[in-house]
Amino acid sequence: MEQINRVELRGIVGNTHYYDAADGGQAFARISLVTKHAYHKPSTGEDIVESTWHNVIANQNRNFPPLDKICKGDTLHIVGRLRNNKFVGQDGQDRYSNDVVALTLEKEAESATNQFCFSNSLKIASPARRGNPLRRAFPWRG
Repeated sequence: MEQINRVELRGIVGNTHYYDAADGGQAFARISLVTKHAYHKPSTGEDIVESTWHNVIANQNRNFPPLDKICKGDTLHIVGRLRNNKFVGQDGQDRYSNDVVALTLEKEAESATNQFCFSNSLKIASPARRGNPLRRAFPWRG
């Protein structure tokens, strides 16, 4: 039996962090995407809207729109796979997180409030280029 690891999301961008390429590495972006699920609860008669936040990783090497032009409020359609991460937190405890690694990414609509978005995402240098303390304090200055 074939196993399937596939996730399909359509949602609104919250935060983006664009990491540039250095030392032959790949440029990529970490995108926070919110999806909403609405339903009616018959017992109380109220309408419920649940918001779920997803962490998305997108590599620039794929045939995506420019990742540094994705702005808060844009609507994205993403198809990808689920990846589980394990790391040790600052308190020494094991922590777990789930990411969606984007295989296809389409920008469906731009936010009305970000008509003139010239990349309001936070650009962060790759770890190999973080030697300059001014770059760490003001990563958008380049």
